[in-house]
Amino acid sequence: MVVIEVVSVSVFYNQSLWHRLLRDMLSPYLKGYDLIACRYSLFFSQERGDHVTILIESPKSWQTEADFSEKVKSYLAEYPGNEKEIQLPVRTFFMDYPTNTFLSDFENFADVSFVKKNDIRIRESISLAMLGAFESDEVDLESICSFLICMLFGTIKAAFPQWDDVLLNISDLFKCLDEFDDSTSAHVNGRTVKVDQTELTLFFSNNFQVVFQMIDMLWPKITANVDLDWLNVWISNIKSFIDIENPAASSISICQMLYVHLGINDHHLKSRFTFYLLKVVETGIKN
Repeated sequence: MVVIEVVSVSVFYNQSLWHRLLRDMLSPYLKGYDLIACRYSLFFSQERGDHVTILIESPKSWQTEADFSEKVKSYLAEYPGNEKEIQLPVRTFFMDYPTNTFLSDFENFADVSFVKKNDIRIRESISLAMLGAFESDEVDLESICSFLICMLFGTIKAAFPQWDDVLLNISDLFKCLDEFDDSTSAHVNGRTVKVDQTELTLFFSNNFQVVFQMIDMLWPKITANVDLDWLNVWISNIKSFIDIENPAASSISICQMLYVHLGINDHHLKSRFTFYLLKVVETGIKN
């Protein structure tokens, strides 16, 4: 069994400044890697303070950690974020880490299967898309939702290049999503409570137009490339991970991986967002 050592660095920095951190430091550094020898993954989080975590798989892990940590340290010294006031009472047992600090560590992973290798490559493709999408736009709820809509549709596009295929397989997509979670119910104190379907309208009330614009852009009547370079790269990269025998299942599986990178770890919320997006598509089909 081969053990892979991965460098883990978490940079605690104001979320409103993440796009600058990505553009000016992380993106140039990560894109300069020899991706045959090194692989990386990028994650957003607000747990114990706003931070961006980077995992780098490298054959020279100690050298990579020292080099990367020095670059992070220099960047934070030159472009410090604003210190946040501690809100009392503290919501969790542990206090947040201070802004303008970073943690570095090493993690060991057992490389035991081809699926594991596929997961690493998919996560790297997600991270590459995040760098492309967020290095120019502030990372907030609106930009994260827009990114999710683009990526979810991009994944479905990779699985079903023709719109007619989407129409034929929409029910299969719902069935595969059900295997991850019951997307129309929530669990409260051990009881299963039906989600009010009007929540669909509330959840996407400002995004219906965006959704249908994405459909028109990704499945145009006249063949054309999407006017988003990072999304074109995502669609191209992810095609090789779509199981041609079961494209619905593999596309939904990839879609559910997106949320962890964006700091969305609530399992029900992940399935619900995907469910509502598919529901909007289904509504458009029926109309």
